[in-house]
Amino acid sequence: MTFPMSRNISQNHSIFLLILFISNSVFFANTLQSKAEVILAKAETSYSTKASTNKTSLKAKAKKPSKNLQNKNTKKNKKNTPAPINKSATKESKKADELPPIKNIVTECKTELTLSQLIAEPEKWLDKEICFFGSFDSFSGLALDYPPAMRERKKYISLTLLRPKTQIPLGELKLAIKINDAQRHEYLSKIAEGDTVKIKGKVFSAALGEPWVDINQIQVTKGPNSKKNEEESEKENAEYLEGF
Repeated sequence: MTFPMSRNISQNHSIFLLILFISNSVFFANTLQSKAEVILAKAETSYSTKASTNKTSLKAKAKKPSKNLQNKNTKKNKKNTPAPINKSATKESKKADELPPIKNIVTECKTELTLSQLIAEPEKWLDKEICFFGSFDSFSGLALDYPPAMRERKKYISLTLLRPKTQIPLGELKLAIKINDAQRHEYLSKIAEGDTVKIKGKVFSAALGEPWVDINQIQVTKGPNSKKNEEESEKENAEYLEGF
């Protein structure tokens, strides 16, 4: 036998449990939603931070060239940078330009020889100052760049005389003069084949049993057998007097 009152209590208890379950479910759902919102907010914040960091780094990379590019630019700059001026060389060239021309004259000849005497005994006149006459043949490189009797091609020019009373070059006699001195000489640029020359010089070597002479002074006289006028000679000699 069931009492009405106990039935009501049982129903009320079931309703209470149902309400409690529903309220717990709602609370749990709200909690989950709150947690989800917090997680989502954190994710958005992290994403925005990373994005801004990436943008900053990209800008920095764009502004700052790579090492390879820097190296290339440095090399280009080095190539484009003009070489430093050699002040000492500039001063020397200015001094050479400012020096007066060398006179077309030979002075104070203490020992005067013939070409035959000089060729016959070069050792006898070694390290001595001598004078001699001859006929000019041409400018050449005959006395240059020979190690036992070195006169560098960059600094010197050589000239050749003719054998007496012939048109044959006297190859046994090696004559060298500094390019600067030849350029400064007031007449040497106009010299032509057949012109008479008086030379004062010093025998600096007897290599190969031949005289090698440094020209200290030279006097040019227009010879009767000269084949060219001064203007023609000057044009022809210009390339030689620039150095070989």
